[in-house]
Amino acid sequence: MDVIKPLLAGKLLASSAAAEVLQSALGRPLDLLYSRLGGFNGRFFPTGWGNLGIVNLQEDIEHIKNWPPEGIKINWKLIQQGTWDGAPYKLFEGSFKTPCINRIYDALPPESRSGRVQLLIPAGGLSASSAAAAAGVAPLFEAQHTSAAVVHLAATGDHGFSRRLRLGGPLLKQGVCHVVHESPYYGRRRPAEQKGSKLCAVSDLLALGWATIYESLCLLHWLEQEGVEQRGICGLSMGGVHAAMTAGLYPKPLAITPLLAPRSAAVAYCDGALAPLMHWQALLTDRDWADNQVEQVVAAAAQQVSLLAEAKYVDWQQLSRQLHVMEESLNLLKQQQQQQQQQQVQGSSQHHQQQQLQQQNSN
Repeated sequence: MDVIKPLLAGKLLASSAAAEVLQSALGRPLDLLYSRLGGFNGRFFPTGWGNLGIVNLQEDIEHIKNWPPEGIKINWKLIQQGTWDGAPYKLFEGSFKTPCINRIYDALPPESRSGRVQLLIPAGGLSASSAAAAAGVAPLFEAQHTSAAVVHLAATGDHGFSRRLRLGGPLLKQGVCHVVHESPYYGRRRPAEQKGSKLCAVSDLLALGWATIYESLCLLHWLEQEGVEQRGICGLSMGGVHAAMTAGLYPKPLAITPLLAPRSAAVAYCDGALAPLMHWQALLTDRDWADNQVEQVVAAAAQQVSLLAEAKYVDWQQLSRQLHVMEESLNLLKQQQQQQQQQQVQGSSQHHQQQQLQQQNSN
């Protein structure tokens, strides 16, 4: 192996073209092989569509756009403290009742109705900002540090906290808190009948997404109440999708880093690596278990996407004006660059002519 690695690095991977050919040739087969191995403990959606009646986009928007949310009460306990590469830290675990509306709360299995989150903070603690302190907002934890935090959402198959907590270590030295959220249906929130990450029904995926997004909004609001001025959210794959959706609904400044986030879950489940793991036979039905017509429910949800424009915190006219100003600024910048290039060409030409005159005079 020690001999093969240098050969691969020096001979094959040195050529970007060869690497692209190799990736194109092996990417799809490797995805399919990985998905086949993942099918040993079952397939996604073995019980079919579930109850698609939990979809009510108009009601959801009315609920979410009323800011601020009712909030969540988190019960914290210190589970670990130490140092990471010389940076002292404390690790807390919090539990809370999910703040979802009744329709989603009832759709969640009992195990998923209690939320879990872990908070990695510099040993100095989580501090209220000067503005929050002036308003009488007391910090949850003692002492002072840079008032910044990021919420980290789970990818498909990412149970628990350990993987994502490793990424929080480098943030400690910059005084940034790392809030790691456990998704419904994952980790300790996973229902007993579910095998691994294989959700039992399509409606479980909808409930998972709804709960994750709303719990994330409430966590961001909690950070704001604790005086954290600089807030961010991130995630990989499914976590990136949920991070982007949360950021789109959050009405205040927010940093966002969605990694490898597809435009839709359909990309992975219908066309991508997870397609062979789908229980297609269970999904080939016209009605869900609540006797809803599948096509009608899906079509109705798609038509109501336009309702997002009615959200109070989205000023479409202001956004249009800002885009117009940006476009004018870019055009002005291009004109200035063209003028500078023309001046440089003219200056070079004049300099060349002066040199020729000097040579003629000297001769």
